[in-house]
Amino acid sequence: MHFSRHSRSFGTEDPPFPATVYARLIENEDGTHDLIWSRSKPKAA
Repeated sequence: MHFSRHSRSFGTEDPPFPATVYARLIENEDGTHDLIWSRSKPKAA
């Protein structure tokens, strides 16, 4: 079985967000896409 998936990753530290947001867009074999994201815990003030 052959798995060939393309993905793009990025992170943003935009001031309106309380913490950095990380995301990965993954292309599935059937042409659909999955977006997986996470956010780190905000830094203590």
